[in-house]
Amino acid sequence: MGSFTGILMTEAKFEPEELKASLPSWVEEERGIAIALLRVNMIYLATLRRLPFLICSVCCNYRMQNYGKISPKVATASKNSPSVVASKISIFQQVLLVQALRPDRLYSASALFASRVLGLKELFSQAVNLKNLLKTTSNLEPILIIISAGVDPSQELSELASSTIGAENYVQVSMGQGQIEVANENLKICATEGRWLCSSWNKKKHAKDIRFLTPSYLSKAGNILRARTLFVLSFFHAVLQERRTYIPQGWTKFYEFSSADLRVASEVIDRICLNSDQKIQWEYVQGLFETTVYGGRIDVLFDSRLSVPTSVDYKEHLQVIRSLPDTDSPSLFGLPENIERSAQCTSSRKMIDQLKRLLRPIEIADKFDVHRWNVELSPILVLWKKLNQGSQIIHLQLTAPQFNQMAEEPPIISFIRLEYYSGVRLVQSIHASLASISKVIRGAILLTDEIHTLATSLLKHETPSLWQKKWEGPEDPLSYLRGAMRRALAVQTWLPKAESGQLLEESLDLSHLFILTLF
Repeated sequence: MGSFTGILMTEAKFEPEELKASLPSWVEEERGIAIALLRVNMIYLATLRRLPFLICSVCCNYRMQNYGKISPKVATASKNSPSVVASKISIFQQVLLVQALRPDRLYSASALFASRVLGLKELFSQAVNLKNLLKTTSNLEPILIIISAGVDPSQELSELASSTIGAENYVQVSMGQGQIEVANENLKICATEGRWLCSSWNKKKHAKDIRFLTPSYLSKAGNILRARTLFVLSFFHAVLQERRTYIPQGWTKFYEFSSADLRVASEVIDRICLNSDQKIQWEYVQGLFETTVYGGRIDVLFDSRLSVPTSVDYKEHLQVIRSLPDTDSPSLFGLPENIERSAQCTSSRKMIDQLKRLLRPIEIADKFDVHRWNVELSPILVLWKKLNQGSQIIHLQLTAPQFNQMAEEPPIISFIRLEYYSGVRLVQSIHASLASISKVIRGAILLTDEIHTLATSLLKHETPSLWQKKWEGPEDPLSYLRGAMRRALAVQTWLPKAESGQLLEESLDLSHLFILTLF
């Protein structure tokens, strides 16, 4: 697990040219560091746990040419492990291989791993049928509904209670200041007469006959236009919700589209479609949805440009609906097919971040343990020392670029000069921070609040906020150190080329710039 989350630290230093030369042709160049880390960590694990040498030879020497040909389909990507690999290593080690070689398939591989270990066909639970749930509960235990922001099930509960036990046997109390006694009194009455009580908060836990159920919408037969319109509404509502899977491409942020929006929209359609005496003003309905029901949640102008099909041919729409696959395609949401790779990478990062939080010791922030600091922070200190070998960046004394001087030189040179100055300042700031931690461990200086905050972040495997303020880099501290030093050294070679006019004569790797957060 430490290798998977990055908590298993290594002080190994990797030279870009050596990594590039050692990679097989079927491995993307950007995966060089990930594969090198896998090699180091697998050797480390083999030493600790005595893994078979064959695992090291397969994983560390990259003898898996078939892995470069993994199926592009997300659903089957993690199942296409080469037989020579799958038969020799565990399923979790296969996940590590996918993490190093195909991070855009890591989420699928992790889900497959979890389902196999837990013996489940699928990890995602089915929608809860509360009417069936009622049969499995007793009157001695309450049923708690956990809802997200913007969701209000009270209307559905009221409708279901009316159709099941009658509206006169359903009591709803809006909890707030001064409502505790009212709720308790209603609770006693409901417990005695067998009624249902719905409250949003109750300090006492002796409720006996509370029942929370969510009904389906009652079908009103005989109106074909209404049925078709509700189908379009349901499809539209599903598209709005599913696009949240592809943040920031689908939406720029997470919008709280909920069943409450669908209920309000369906009520609007009911009022319009059931009034057959008037001609339906569809532009009015669309405008109402765009500005109030759904569009009212959207506060970013870019997100309001959701495109819709331009065809008005009924047969074309019917053909598309009948051909819908079991697994939703991004094209259904107006997104490119390759966006699934970005969504998988985003989901994988969130998953790893959540695992890191679960693995963090609780007592880190409250205790100062010199032995623990020495053991857990030494890999970071050693790595930083190795990264600085052969470099004089930490000893440079630079003056800030003067604006009057920059105004007289080409913009490209001014830009590179600013990047170089910022990179040197960042490296020197990191060096000063780590040097202070090292001195505290050795007992050369006293512990201060600033040093304690820095060390606590590193012990939690987080990049300190002091560093992030200077450059918003990776959240993993080891990746941050490697990225900062790699960029500083690269920009250092750019400056003389820019001053001599030779910078643009060769290809440039824009990931060496600090200013671009894309990389």
